[in-house]
Amino acid sequence: MEKSLLNELNQMKYLVNYKAGKVISEQEQPSETISEQLFEYTPGGEDVSEVISTKDKDFKVILSQPKLWNSRVYSSLEMEYKYDKNTKTAKVGYETEEKIPRQDRVKGQDKFVKKFVEGYSPYAQDVIKKMSNKMDETSLNVFNQMSQNNPLFYAYSLHKFDYSVVRANTGGVFKDYKKLGVTVDSAETVKLPPPTQPTAPTEVIEPGVEIQTDQTLVQPNFFAFNEATLTPQFKAFINENVISNINQLKQVLQGHGGTGKGVLDSLSINASSSKLRNGESKTVENDGKNCSTNPATKQPFQACPTHLTLSKARAEAAKNYIVGELRKNGIEVDESKIVLNYQGENGDGTSGPAFVQGDNPRDEKFLKAQRVDVNAVIAIRTQAPAKTKNTPPEIKQAEPVSQTDYRVVIGAKTRGDIEFMGFDFSGLGNIFKGFRSSGRGSSAVLKQVRCFPLRRLQ
Repeated sequence: MEKSLLNELNQMKYLVNYKAGKVISEQEQPSETISEQLFEYTPGGEDVSEVISTKDKDFKVILSQPKLWNSRVYSSLEMEYKYDKNTKTAKVGYETEEKIPRQDRVKGQDKFVKKFVEGYSPYAQDVIKKMSNKMDETSLNVFNQMSQNNPLFYAYSLHKFDYSVVRANTGGVFKDYKKLGVTVDSAETVKLPPPTQPTAPTEVIEPGVEIQTDQTLVQPNFFAFNEATLTPQFKAFINENVISNINQLKQVLQGHGGTGKGVLDSLSINASSSKLRNGESKTVENDGKNCSTNPATKQPFQACPTHLTLSKARAEAAKNYIVGELRKNGIEVDESKIVLNYQGENGDGTSGPAFVQGDNPRDEKFLKAQRVDVNAVIAIRTQAPAKTKNTPPEIKQAEPVSQTDYRVVIGAKTRGDIEFMGFDFSGLGNIFKGFRSSGRGSSAVLKQVRCFPLRRLQ
């Protein structure tokens, strides 16, 4: 009994930090209260925020790449961006299912049909409502203007709000933040582009020659049938009517300061086909279906070049040959000065009348439509001082460009909290030795308990 009382007395001395040889009034007093030892208090009330802006690097990347719009913005809002290449129009909306009335369904048909609806999905509308409820009147007006002026950024801000860390951690007593709010503002940025630079004040004038091939000439044998392969007749025609004229001018100027070198000032090549149906090609893409009859099978070819494809291929073949010959004869060529026209008079790669049953394919009206015409302007460089033509410089100020930059701020306040720091029960020893479970239907064992885990202050 005496031993037990001594043990309990020693335990109590341990708890109150009793020092032997000192009276009670001289014992050390704890610098902190029990609550200060057991709890840590954070006052809170600090501002936290996330800023979403049209100047964000992430948004600028998305803005410049429409292929990212769905994966980075719209899909999270259960929406979709669609672009029609044929009509060159875009629309944003969402897919929904519409029930087909029983009387309108055929046997085996699904009860529902998918339908694309333009506008914001129900999910996006819910996010809009949640954002709007956290704005004041001024922010709400700017937010509504944004939906019209910059719909992509509007959807981007919905997406960012929906995934906001601040928003996710604001609300109940166990969340880090309180008093969620959304502020939206805008600023017009005016950018003044630099003045347009004037052209050079002078132009160098050299002697030259303009060559235009005869547009009334029938050209039945310049290309292989259905092909873009140049025939010897076409090459001879170009050498005789274009290259020879250039070399003749170089000889004339040789005694007057000519250098024998030249420069291409312009080159235009016009190509077209007749309305005769094409056959299968070996050198041109067979991308058409309206084909002539295969003499071997007496059936139409499965595929053949369209007239536009054939005319384009012939124009490019003519350009490549002419450019090669010009360079071989000392003429500098800047290919940006070359223009190819292969639409023909009819706009589909053809010229001349339509071919009807009974027409003769060798009729001149069809042969004249199968052609390549060339117009070239060549300057010959001279050694004498170049003649110049004064061109007064003109400086024009481009129109200023303005854009509206938007900014969305998701803000909140940090919440104060009380956190239980724990208590060392190791020295209690036999103080609780007499503790017993009070009932037979349960067991009760003493243990350390974190009694106020992360309790939040309102």
